Amino acid sequence: MRHAPAALLLAPAGAAAAADSLNRAFAAGGRIDDQALIFYGYLDRADVYQRLAERCDFEPVFEPCLEAVRLARRDYKTALGLAQELGWSGVAHQVQGSLDRLGIREQLIQSQVLLPACSFLSVI
Repeated sequence: MRHAPAALLLAPAGAAAAADSLNRAFAAGGRIDDQALIFYGYLDRADVYQRLAERCDFEPVFEPCLEAVRLARRDYKTALGLAQELGWSGVAHQVQGSLDRLGIREQLIQSQVLLPACSFLSVI
């Protein structure tokens, strides 16, 4: 059975479907020996989770966004390790940049979580 590529599913409604599709691919992944394919699987899934975390730019659903950040970080770190093992220093540098940007995204979400509390305190 073929699944739609993650890039086609990254619209807001499709991001969860993309993550689910990649999770199913990883569940069957014990039969994959190609480290490059595994790297791109982790990278794609991390990108999907990061896209899910971006929902907080428009919807105040902070806990799911923070969980998506945690999952994206896990997969980016795994992809980074694989890129380093494969000797892909340029790719590893790009993945590190994605991790750095994810940290900024997490800080933005955390600041939004605190914003309502700060607004309330300024009224008192």
